[in-house]
Amino acid sequence: MGETKNVPANAKLVLITLIMVAGVANLNLAVANVALPDIGNAFDAGQTGLNLVAVGYSLGLATSVLYLGALGDRHGRKMMLILGTALAIPASLLAALAPSIDILFFARVFGGVAAGMEDAMAAVCRFSSQHDLAGGDTAIELGANRHQAIDGRRGARSG
Repeated sequence: MGETKNVPANAKLVLITLIMVAGVANLNLAVANVALPDIGNAFDAGQTGLNLVAVGYSLGLATSVLYLGALGDRHGRKMMLILGTALAIPASLLAALAPSIDILFFARVFGGVAAGMEDAMAAVCRFSSQHDLAGGDTAIELGANRHQAIDGRRGARSG
């Protein structure tokens, strides 16, 4: 129990930043759904085009998050988070200024790939498990070290 952890001085600020990035990424999942009727009217788009716009962000995110998360593990999560956030800006601008439903769909997929680079919720989980901000074992640590959670001792293993 007397084990000390190497907690950076700005740990809470890092955690808050990661949560904010994850919130923005998840907000982009739903933002187009609210505007679908207006998007359909503005582009005179059919139901197929509107469906593609609605799922474009999720499609980009789902197809990229595992691969880009592995790249982040290998080359640095901080760099991937910054790059993903930087790419989310032009993706959002392209979506806002899209002249056609096809460009809007492409921009939504591009935004989803940028969110896959950010992989912010996974970073929150990793960060909070490595740096105990509350002073006790985190739920993630206890889940990862289930033998410790069951037995109540560090390093204890059941047969």
